[in-house]
Amino acid sequence: MLSQIMNMVKGYAQDVVNNNSQIPADKKGAVVETAAGALKDGLTDNLSGLTSLFSGNSGGSSNSLVTMLQNKVSSELTSRLGLNAGLASTIASSLVPMVVKAVSDKVGSGDFNVESLIESLGGSKSGGGILGKIGSLFGK
Repeated sequence: MLSQIMNMVKGYAQDVVNNNSQIPADKKGAVVETAAGALKDGLTDNLSGLTSLFSGNSGGSSNSLVTMLQNKVSSELTSRLGLNAGLASTIASSLVPMVVKAVSDKVGSGDFNVESLIESLGGSKSGGGILGKIGSLFGK
């Protein structure tokens, strides 16, 4: 499931990047990869917000999750690729809501399962994913 999501993210990122003439041609591929990685990291770092958002119990957390993800993407584009803050923010503001809506729609339609999504990002009640693998190194 994670590979499906990452492919979807990269597809949206390519659209955003290719439609923005301010992004230097030699950085477009790196912008796509960096934005996708930042989104994955941001989702992994905020599994509880992700769970609430995609379970339909977001309350106000969907806005805070989107804002956090936008800040993460923007920060990574600025620090790793040297894009100016305004351009990085424009990319993040275009990309993140599209991705969150697309994933949310997939969860709502039953194409994606929330529990599987969480597990693929490293969280699991059964100790699977990245966190479970780290714990197994320490005999947990």
